[in-house]
Amino acid sequence: MRRTQLVEMIRANKERMAAAWCQEIRNCEYMKTYHSFRDEELIHRNERVLAHVANSLEAGTSRIESGKFFVAIGKERFREKFPLCEVNYALFLTKKVLWKRMHTDGLLASALDLYQALELMNTICDFFDLASFYLIRGYIEEMHHKLAKAGKLSANELREVFSPGSFFYDGTRFDDEFQKIPFFDWHW
Repeated sequence: MRRTQLVEMIRANKERMAAAWCQEIRNCEYMKTYHSFRDEELIHRNERVLAHVANSLEAGTSRIESGKFFVAIGKERFREKFPLCEVNYALFLTKKVLWKRMHTDGLLASALDLYQALELMNTICDFFDLASFYLIRGYIEEMHHKLAKAGKLSANELREVFSPGSFFYDGTRFDDEFQKIPFFDWHW
């Protein structure tokens, strides 16, 4: 399986995969916050993530761009009062549904296909691991922002709760400093 086949498969099945993801969410007793959303909204949200996966694989999107995408989602989910564990698990379910679709569509028919698929799965696993990292960073940054704005904790207390590297780099806002961190220069 080549990368282009995977991108085409994701785009052709985005709606079905998002619906399967929604069903996984519905079947999981731990996803209480997600359960409060209508199926249409959940499907739309997951289609957005799947579109980003396809675009990233096709264009070789940098970690910077993917980081910005998932930091924004993490911030959004914090503002929506999602528990962080639910948000992270929802991302895992996206990866699970993607892998199932690859298998169901018979994209792993031969040993060569399997070998190529494993290479792509390594890429996809890296993608989702980093997505989780950025999503959590965005979530934590938004939490810090809300606590700082509330004024109930001093700057020193905030520094004790949010260790260096939580979302800042050398005392500067993380969002403004992607280029200074070495591992952000890698492309998919």
